[in-house]
Amino acid sequence: MLSLNLELKGLRVILIGAGQVGMRKLGYALDSGATILVVEPMPGPALLELAQNGRISLFREFAPELLEGVTLAFVATPKEAAQGLLRELRGKVPLINMATGGGNFDLPAIVEDGPLRLTVSTCGAFPALTAKIAKDLRSQFKGFGDYIKVLARLRELVLKSALPEEETKEILFRLVESHELYELLAKGAHSEAMGLIQSTLLPRELFGDFDPFT
Repeated sequence: MLSLNLELKGLRVILIGAGQVGMRKLGYALDSGATILVVEPMPGPALLELAQNGRISLFREFAPELLEGVTLAFVATPKEAAQGLLRELRGKVPLINMATGGGNFDLPAIVEDGPLRLTVSTCGAFPALTAKIAKDLRSQFKGFGDYIKVLARLRELVLKSALPEEETKEILFRLVESHELYELLAKGAHSEAMGLIQSTLLPRELFGDFDPFT
């Protein structure tokens, strides 16, 4: 099975069935730049608001013509209805995700914190386990996004310097491997982290007025 991150901007996406499971799947596509069609006979307030704000096009009944130009379909209906829909979708929609199984791709759980993005999947074998692992990772990497932002600013500073290539590589690896730096940043101890960076991790002459925390 191939894992990939798919750019949805400009694509046409359909969600059929917008109950609790369907609404979670809709979250993957919202704000992606995709044109989103949602089929739901009994839309709740959140779905109606999305339609009123023009973020989705809402339909109460499925019709085959809705599939024209669709690249990706999410189906989150009861199993009996899903099988009939799958037959309708095959050959018309390249990417099909079925909540009940039988599609050609599954959705990983996503763990995000700033620029950090982790995906977790059991390839549809045990979704509850996928959710548990994702929950554990969210706890484990809490605050990691801010840490990455600081590292990115330090990396930019080092790459702009006139240091030899080998020394540059050594400094970058030293930054990444410093557990002490991560622990200080996780606690918000910026002054202590700055002292560690200047005294141990980076040549002091690189800094000047540079502040990696702004």
